[in-house]
Amino acid sequence: MNLPSCWPVCSPVLQAQEPAAADETSTPEKFKFDPEEVLLVAHIRTDRLFSTKYMEGQPVEVVTAIGKKYGGVDPMQFTSITFVQTFPVEQFESPKLLAIVKTSEALNEETFFAGIDEIVEHAIPKEEVAKAVPQLRGRAFFDNRLPIPAFAAHLIDEHTFLIGDERFVLPVVQEDAIDELTSFIKPLMATSEHVDLSAVAKLVPIRKKIEKFGFPFPKRFEQVPNDAESVTVQLSFVDRMQANVQIEAVDAAAAKRLETLLTSLMDEGKQSLLDQAQEMQASENKLEAAMGKYQQRIATAMFQKLAPTQEGNTIGLTFPPDGDDGSELNTVLAGALTSILLPVINEARIAARSAQSTNNLKQLTIAMHNFYATSGALPAQASTDEDGQKLLSWRVHLLPFLFEADLYEQFHLDEPWDSDHNMKLISQMPDVFRDPNSQAPEFHTTYLVPVGQNMAFEPPTKQTKEVVPLGLKFQAFTDGISDTIMLVNADDEAAVPWTKPDDLEVDLQNVWNHLNGFRYDGLQVGIGDGSVQTLPPKTTATALQRLFQRNDQQAGPAN
Repeated sequence: MNLPSCWPVCSPVLQAQEPAAADETSTPEKFKFDPEEVLLVAHIRTDRLFSTKYMEGQPVEVVTAIGKKYGGVDPMQFTSITFVQTFPVEQFESPKLLAIVKTSEALNEETFFAGIDEIVEHAIPKEEVAKAVPQLRGRAFFDNRLPIPAFAAHLIDEHTFLIGDERFVLPVVQEDAIDELTSFIKPLMATSEHVDLSAVAKLVPIRKKIEKFGFPFPKRFEQVPNDAESVTVQLSFVDRMQANVQIEAVDAAAAKRLETLLTSLMDEGKQSLLDQAQEMQASENKLEAAMGKYQQRIATAMFQKLAPTQEGNTIGLTFPPDGDDGSELNTVLAGALTSILLPVINEARIAARSAQSTNNLKQLTIAMHNFYATSGALPAQASTDEDGQKLLSWRVHLLPFLFEADLYEQFHLDEPWDSDHNMKLISQMPDVFRDPNSQAPEFHTTYLVPVGQNMAFEPPTKQTKEVVPLGLKFQAFTDGISDTIMLVNADDEAAVPWTKPDDLEVDLQNVWNHLNGFRYDGLQVGIGDGSVQTLPPKTTATALQRLFQRNDQQAGPAN
């Protein structure tokens, strides 16, 4: 997409820097570099990496030519690159990233990123850059094909420049915070001469985010942000082979908990590798059996040398240990990292899917409210024909409010969900109706509405229309819409084809039926006010009954 020459209006950062016309209170707060917002700092000693024999077979001449032509810099002359990433401060903000690049060649401001216009979707003319941010010695450009669509590059001196997210680079430059930024990261990068790559992750930003927004975190690791201050990783691979992990805890007790968790993860990783090795050894395929023996031998040797140590507030893990020549590192390091990370990755994957499922429910509750705003009532649980027979689910009639109007128009609304025509549309199920962790059959959904007397949805009647079928009004929620469940994420046994007008028939005598097959930390529900909550497994049947009933004069769950 070719963006118009609208900068700085196109740029959210630079747009914010335009002075207010009259109301001074509308002027945005000026940027202030806050170390508390920095999540990750990573430092690569590229001069050492480029000196290895590995680079002899790489197309360094091509890399140099491309860098010179479009950026006015030779990447092969970089001596180091330091990445700095901030954690999102606002709830829906994306992280900000910049890189501080040092180079042995002398850079020229006239040629610095002068050729970037030729390869990006839209480069901001230099005169507009100078007008909006006179402190910037460089370029700003947009390209939606890149992970970070809005970039800025700034020449600090003839051997150093910044490049990265314009939301980070431009304020740092304009507020003259470069010295403060470099002063902050310098002690974090204090490493021995043999370390080629180092990274420091600060846990404070995550802790602040959790406190402010309830940022989802895998249950097993939910105490980690409170126990740990930072995690440092150092890798040496040019003149020696060694990996070192160091965790700084808030106190000795927290360090002990972290050491126990790390040991547990390593034990699980070891057992996983050994179980896999035993399965391979049992194979009738001799090659696979031999690979199993090899994996068992390497895993056993590897874990004999992997042991975390605690000293005060610090947990350390070094592989191979000091004094070892590191000859085994190439063979087993990948296995070691994999074994440690397997449980972490699995937990993180579940947490990510939980967040996606929560987002799906949120979209559905918002669509319900938009339907209500348009029609004056919630959608009926299903549309019916003149005899009161159910035709299509509420999910179908919600499509126009989920940006799926084209799909909605393809349905024959006067036909049931399993008519020859409507059956063809089941395979077009929108992603919003699928829990990413569900094992239900394809095109089935576990997002159901509770149906029954005094529930948010009552069984439809023959008076329910085929087009725009209307259900209850919020006035019927006498307990309050904030105390009534409107949607549930049921277990896979209750899953239905998404167009089928079937949902959760609530049995108040067995209220947890089809709801306790937890894929996450509890029961995900959409509330009548549009919010999404996860009810813990310890929620009593009485509390759940009260939340399901909209007019039992028992507002709020029982303790």
